Amino acid sequence: MQMVISRLRISLAVLVLGLVLSEQCPAQVLSPTVAAQKTFSVQASTTSYTLGPGDGLQIIYFNVPEMSGSRTVLPDGTLSLPLIGSVRVTDMTAEELSERLSELYRPYLTKSRIAVTVERPRPITITVSGEVNRPGPYTTQPVQAVVATGSTSIGTIPTVITNRVNVSSAITQAGGLTEQADVRNVTLIRRLPGGQVVRQTLDLWALIQRGDVQQNPVLQDGDALVVEKAAVVNPEEYGYIANSNLSPDTINVQVVGEVIKPGQVQLNGSAPLTVALQAAGGLTNLADPNRVELLRVNRNGTVLHKIIDAKVERPIDQDKNPPLRNNDMIIVRRSFGGEIISGLNTALGPLGQIGNVLLLFRALR
Repeated sequence: MQMVISRLRISLAVLVLGLVLSEQCPAQVLSPTVAAQKTFSVQASTTSYTLGPGDGLQIIYFNVPEMSGSRTVLPDGTLSLPLIGSVRVTDMTAEELSERLSELYRPYLTKSRIAVTVERPRPITITVSGEVNRPGPYTTQPVQAVVATGSTSIGTIPTVITNRVNVSSAITQAGGLTEQADVRNVTLIRRLPGGQVVRQTLDLWALIQRGDVQQNPVLQDGDALVVEKAAVVNPEEYGYIANSNLSPDTINVQVVGEVIKPGQVQLNGSAPLTVALQAAGGLTNLADPNRVELLRVNRNGTVLHKIIDAKVERPIDQDKNPPLRNNDMIIVRRSFGGEIISGLNTALGPLGQIGNVLLLFRALR
């Protein structure tokens, strides 16, 4: 009997202790459904993207599914909506528009909970200038959208998985950086909705070396990128950049003169001159490796002409082994000794042919 009473006391103590702990430390383990509802956040679709004419929106009216659906921002920057008519949305984010519509529909709906997402964003135009291979304006579709859903306690909110245009993708579209680009000094210029123009200096070297994604922001319609020219080209930095996606994938270069396989060669982006000579099969025995000529037509119409001492073992150097650009031409002249040998072959050519005829005549006798 005493043993039974003792066990009851222990059970009662454990029960009381459990109740106390449950009040002080609420349970953290949730069922999969509850956990999804607690951790789901619309922040996944929250961006600084501002709306404009041509944007395709998905508008969800909770508890009023017959009003939900897709809407397109009209050329004048407005939306035509049931009950409230025309609403100007230009320069608003999707989150700001959600709050604005919730206020406007409050007199008409008992629970004016509205969610807006961008499911088909308008094309944007970005200007890239400075030390890129193809400067100019580029119009592109910023998002390849995949519509998904996330469930919350108040209903289903659509979200969008996006692939927006950022600084690195814009530079790649502009043909990549030139060998004279200052990757530590790229300027992003943006005009804010109020008309104010702001500038931000980006360090793409930090992006390449440390993966600093803050140096690779998402771009908006009307943004401009300016890649400054470097005062001094750092060969070590240039080697990293040439192997990154910030440089063009391939370039075409013409190699003529005393090489084994003259003609056009395709090289990795920004390859140096010696690599082009190797791609052309190397120099012939008559070539003058000390006076290889590089011809380049610059974007401003001027022509660059360099005489280079082409040594295969030479590293990338702006003067002695310069990185190449698309459509460069390399001319390999004959050496002085090669000219003499070629002249002798030309002069002795007929005599050599006569000698061959005499040898054939003797063999037939």
